[in-house]
Amino acid sequence: MNAGLFSVWHIAKIAKITPRWVRKLYDRYLEDGRPPVLQKCGRPSVPTSEHLKETVIRQFQELPCSAMQMEQQLKRQGIRLSHNRIHRVLREAKLAKREPKKSKKRKWVRYERRKANSLWHADWKLMRDGKWMVLFEDDATRLIVGWGLFDSATAENSLQVFAVATAKWGVPRQLLTDNGSQFCNTHDKRDERHAFHVGVTQAGCEHIFTRPAHPQCNGKLEKLNHTIQKLYHHFGGDLDAAVAAYNERRLHMSLEWQTPFEVWNQKVAKGLKYEKLTKT
Repeated sequence: MNAGLFSVWHIAKIAKITPRWVRKLYDRYLEDGRPPVLQKCGRPSVPTSEHLKETVIRQFQELPCSAMQMEQQLKRQGIRLSHNRIHRVLREAKLAKREPKKSKKRKWVRYERRKANSLWHADWKLMRDGKWMVLFEDDATRLIVGWGLFDSATAENSLQVFAVATAKWGVPRQLLTDNGSQFCNTHDKRDERHAFHVGVTQAGCEHIFTRPAHPQCNGKLEKLNHTIQKLYHHFGGDLDAAVAAYNERRLHMSLEWQTPFEVWNQKVAKGLKYEKLTKT
């Protein structure tokens, strides 16, 4: 500053402080003649106890999840621990890593139906062990209403899981799928001879499709496939255990830190569930 070799902005960048603070420190130096000592800003960090570290690691091993999800899960147990501290503990244990892309603001806007059973999503996923997994997810509650594990992805297997799901949860108003041969005739989506499309239509459900080569249309299920695949391998290839953990134990950020099963019950209690009207 005395020599005028660098600008205030340049000095602030080198010292990693603001230009305003550079000028403040320089004014103090001119008053008393003592050079400033830069100190780390903020309160000193408090080390995490070994007991809390063990709790975080044990919780992650029981049900893998993000730091923000674990923060809410621990809060339900009466343990208040910030997600930043949880993330540091997981990183130290090599159970998490830095992901700068996730800190950026998303460009998309989340949408969801108001009533349960208003819309279901369906999709197939090839697992790492060579098995094919099919999932049916309710849009409003994120509840997995149907699932199955098969050697091949076929229309008959899709219809089998759909029938079991509707028998338990009811018939949805609409079903959204991609344009795969498991769900429709790829050359004629409204082909009356396709087993799955005919079965869905006869059940009283409107079968709608995503735009070709545009997986973002069914993005919720794309993300769900990724989550269930991790839980599937965590539970040793037990898909039933993975779905039960997702539906009943895993807290969902988009559901205001509730489980899909809790939100389903709340919507049913409030009358926010689509019911198929039958002619008498």
